[in-house]
Amino acid sequence: MIRCVLFLLLLLVSPAFAQNSRTWKDVDGREIFGAMVEKSDKSVTVRVDSKDFQIPLERLSQECRDYVKNNVVATPVILRVDTLSQKADTNDVYHTSGDGADEKTIRVHVSRLDKRLLNVEVVWVGNHRSNKRYGIFRVDRKPIRNDGSVDFTAVFGKEYNVDNDDDYKAYAVRVLDEKGNELARTATMKSYERFLDEAAERKKAEGDSDNSDEPGRRPE
Repeated sequence: MIRCVLFLLLLLVSPAFAQNSRTWKDVDGREIFGAMVEKSDKSVTVRVDSKDFQIPLERLSQECRDYVKNNVVATPVILRVDTLSQKADTNDVYHTSGDGADEKTIRVHVSRLDKRLLNVEVVWVGNHRSNKRYGIFRVDRKPIRNDGSVDFTAVFGKEYNVDNDDDYKAYAVRVLDEKGNELARTATMKSYERFLDEAAERKKAEGDSDNSDEPGRRPE
């Protein structure tokens, strides 16, 4: 089977884009990093960077076979983000409101919760005036309400505004399960999804707590 051959040839480490992402090993010690999206008595399907690989259980390490046996395939969630409001005053030099900030409020909708306790993490992105580079302004995390939605608001300071009409405030959003596994992600622009990985790496390096509404570092 072609996919099985690919598995034996592939040595890949990639960001987690789906739930239950983990390292999978075959009997020869080769590894891939991905999520279990389907299983049967004879095989498991692992998704790596949106590509599915069907692997015979007999080719997996005992640890991986035990994982397949003892874990269920989680139902994928559906993620949607709506902008509720945004405020900006273009009369001053930094195109900000009177108190020196732009404000943006979004509502994140998540369906197919299946009674799971899930969290939403929002990475706010701004363009820093000092070097005109986009970077993380702050990181917020909140639990999803019973109706499957949660609201977030960010107020950007003057230092995150540039003196032109293209001053832009963005966000990247992901859904996490109780163990911190990523179930879904989206962003105002596809390229901004990289800030989700950057925020996760910073948190891991700094040993941050999971407190919501905690500002992230600004771009250097």
